[in-house]
Order: sequence, then C-alpha cells, then structure tokens
Amino acid sequence: MLDKLSYGAAIVNVASRAGAAWRENLDEVKALMACQPDDLKGFIAERGIDNVRAYNLSKEAVIALTVAETEGMVARGFRMNSVSPAAVSTGILDDFTAAFGERVAKNIARAGRPGSPEEIADVILFLLSPESAWIKGQDIVIDGGMGAMGMSDALGLSTGGH
Repeated sequence: MLDKLSYGAAIVNVASRAGAAWRENLDEVKALMACQPDDLKGFIAERGIDNVRAYNLSKEAVIALTVAETEGMVARGFRMNSVSPAAVSTGILDDFTAAFGERVAKNIARAGRPGSPEEIADVILFLLSPESAWIKGQDIVIDGGMGAMGMSDALGLSTGGH
C-alpha cells in the first residue's frame, strides 16, 4: 500500500496500552516479527503463549514496528505513529475486562469511565492531519490518565486525588 500513498502521507497503527511492555519483551517481539506465517503455530506452542499474551505481544509488535519503520518512512516522505488506547467502551469491553482481570476494572474506576471510540478516533484524526506533521515514530497513549495514576503509585507520588 505504500506505493499508493502521496508524499507527506501519515500512517497511524492501532496498538493498545496492553503493548506497553514492548521494551521489556523486545527479544520476544523481535522473534515474532521475524516469524514466517507458517512458523507462527510453532512459535506460539514453543513459548506457551496464551490468549492474553498473544494479544499483548501483538500490540507490543505494532509499537515496535512503528518505531522500527520511522526512519524509512521519513526517507520516503511519510510519517508513521501508533496509538495505544486503554479500555474503550465497545462491544468487546466485557471480554477485555474478563481476560485481563481486576486490574482493568480498577483502572476504569480510577479514570471514572472507559474511553469512547470517538475519543480514540479524534487522536487518530489529529495524527493524520497536517497539524501533527512533526510527530513521527511516536506511540500516543490514550488512557484517561490510567498510566499516569499507576506510575504515580509505583513512584510513591500518588496524592490520592488531593
């Protein structure tokens, strides 16, 4: 599809906040990205990858691909970014919450609600617009503050809303 794009085109890959550990899992991400389609079943079996890990790993790979392709895209006159939404109010939210457990429900409660598809689309539209022309190779997290709250807790900075 790259040959169909005009100079200056923007590409936005949809990842997920579930892919945030791509740096920590880089060896496995690279191994997945090197897999041929016929090798995928063996890769999954060899590593004991379950449904949740498969989802996370696929989103980690989307983020890593975005980073890896940035220089080549810039050289061709394109730009590429990714977005990583957290819980979004869609038909699969219940399945997502069931698969990822109590942490998802807790994060949604802390943020006050899940995101809306329109809120995610707004960020994607911005990244596709000329107004974001200098944003290249970035993963934009759209999570209503969930990541910041978790990081604040981990760093002992949380004020608990005070």
